[in-house]
Amino acid sequence: MRKWIHLVTAAAAVAAITAASVGSVSAAVPRPSAVPAPASSAPVVNAAPPLVTVQESVYVAIIPCRIVDTRLIGGPFASRQVRSYNVSGSVGFPAQGGRNGGCGIPSTATAIAASMTAVGPTGTGYLRAWPANKNEPNATLVNYTKGINTENGAIVPIQAGAAPGIKAKNYAGPTGLVIDVTGYFAPQIAVSLDATGGILGGGLGINDVVHTTGSGTYLLETDVDISNCIPTVISTSPLVGGLLGGSQAQALIVDANHIQVQVGTLDLAGILTLGDAPITLSLNC
Repeated sequence: MRKWIHLVTAAAAVAAITAASVGSVSAAVPRPSAVPAPASSAPVVNAAPPLVTVQESVYVAIIPCRIVDTRLIGGPFASRQVRSYNVSGSVGFPAQGGRNGGCGIPSTATAIAASMTAVGPTGTGYLRAWPANKNEPNATLVNYTKGINTENGAIVPIQAGAAPGIKAKNYAGPTGLVIDVTGYFAPQIAVSLDATGGILGGGLGINDVVHTTGSGTYLLETDVDISNCIPTVISTSPLVGGLLGGSQAQALIVDANHIQVQVGTLDLAGILTLGDAPITLSLNC
């Protein structure tokens, strides 16, 4: 799917102001003092685009997807046993009974909406889960009874950007465990780049930026599918040459994980002449 977003900004033109000189007057009227001419104003140019300083987390629903099934791998949890599980990325899931290739959860995700089920418990007990880089909490996610499969839905924080994402611990039982994910929370993709393609602000969810000096073209790789996202790009830095003044930017989603931004100046015919300039890009997904 190809989506273009085109944003035009123009530098304001400021005319120099010249004071009118005072003509002669009759002798009956006092001659006023000369009015000094104001200093000429400097041309107004566009500033660099605003920097991304905060990337708000948004909830992304997904088709229910299994990341853990101890009936396939690992067997039941013994009492007080702790296991670590991958959540984001695409590797390691078959080894924990999950879907091959993962569930499309990006490395930037900070929490998941998950259904956790105690399956085939041979005793009564409870289960806990928490981010793999944090201490065990006191809260229980699933309380189960002997012989009854028990499910509970919860928002579970995870360790972002690393594997494993969560730890799970069983008390009493033993019991099996199944974890199905129905959505995740991750920062909305937003990034500010300088003219060379260096990241000035934001950048979570951006894997790589490819830029050739002088090309006015920036190719960004994302770690999530952006096929259904709508891009907005801003570039308000002054460039030499364009009749409309200031830089213009446009964005094209190339494929599921790449977006191309072009920057330059527009002439009166609407033709973009490419040139490097800072940009700020955001994706509404």
